[in-house]
Amino acid sequence: MTRQAVEVKRAELIARGSLLRLKRKCGKQNCRCAEGDLHQSWAISYNVGGRTKMLIVPEEELATARQATIRYRQAVEELKARGLAGIEQMRRTWSAKKRGR
Repeated sequence: MTRQAVEVKRAELIARGSLLRLKRKCGKQNCRCAEGDLHQSWAISYNVGGRTKMLIVPEEELATARQATIRYRQAVEELKARGLAGIEQMRRTWSAKKRGR
């Protein structure tokens, strides 16, 4: 398979995690951040094996990252709803069979 065939299209990207704005000092004495104007960047925070990881998001990719995290939350909610609907369907089907005995 080609690399393009393996890569997920941007419109389909899903990312588990939270989008965060990081603010920090760089440590240089003469930098603007020493006076309180902190450096800012965006990151996706996510867990792997119980450990928190961060993926720094380039400013030009912020919209892509935001949409990917939103799609993940939507997919989780849809899966939860489908799971409950499945339980309810099994309950109705099995109850009907039990009454039919």
